[in-house]
Amino acid sequence: MRFNLNKIFICLLFIILCSVNNANSQAITKHGENSTSSLNYVNENGQIQSIQSLTKNGQIISLAELTTTAITSITSSAATSGGIIISDGGSTITAKGVCWSTSPNPTISDDKTADGSGSASYASSITNLVPTTTYYVRAYATNSSGTFYGNEIMFTTLALTLCDSYGGGTVFYIDGTGEHGLICAPSDQGTGIQWYNGTFFITGVTATAIGTGATNTAAIIAAQGNGSYAATLCDNLVLNGYDDWFLPSKNELEALANCATLDNSTFYWSSSESGPAYGQYWAWIYSPLDHISYEVTASWRNLFKHYPFKVRAVRAF
Repeated sequence: MRFNLNKIFICLLFIILCSVNNANSQAITKHGENSTSSLNYVNENGQIQSIQSLTKNGQIISLAELTTTAITSITSSAATSGGIIISDGGSTITAKGVCWSTSPNPTISDDKTADGSGSASYASSITNLVPTTTYYVRAYATNSSGTFYGNEIMFTTLALTLCDSYGGGTVFYIDGTGEHGLICAPSDQGTGIQWYNGTFFITGVTATAIGTGATNTAAIIAAQGNGSYAATLCDNLVLNGYDDWFLPSKNELEALANCATLDNSTFYWSSSESGPAYGQYWAWIYSPLDHISYEVTASWRNLFKHYPFKVRAVRAF
């Protein structure tokens, strides 16, 4: 009698695999209630494969199967993935997307996308990520039997660089740690607004360095009170999910111009008041086209606080 050793091996391997409870079980069995598990089996080519099954009162029903597509277009705050649905398990896919977390085995209780329904393959945009951080991603699909997941993929976001889109605007300054800096709004706030609140007086807010804009803005509002002027316009701004905007200092506004597109036909207010000799009437403004001898593309000058100039709000991260 001749024996086919390959077939015998495959049969033995199948018996062994079926006897092992897969570590990726996705639910709990209780007195005949629904439970899901990953079942390994050997296909006709001798390859080990896995399917998901639903057990209810001893009856096995096939569930949705899918894979997570490779991570692409990785930046400091975003990436692209998606899913390929291999089988809908005989039930319409009502929701699909990807979910992600900084911990392994993310679920739809974590951050996720919603990429429609049906069994077609799909692409997913993963957003609002933190720079230089490792994330775990899984595709998911939901049908009448529950929610099922694809394979897990790990990736790490890139470090921030100047002029990146991040945190509600554009990064224009990064400190020495590489983890903190300043972001400007993607567009101007209004078409023109005055610096003062109707009365000329010295606020004493003269700091010009990078990192002083937020303190300047708070001090201006404390001194001038409620009203509609440059500092309150920024302080009251809610944009792209953020409400901590402020009027940039002189040096912050100058750095901002390296990454922002500004209106060359006008000036922009800073939060830096002029020195004691002229602080009652003047504050520092900026224009990309106002040349002086020691600068190539821009210059600083201070002008009366009641002039209606433009504003570009910034925030820190």
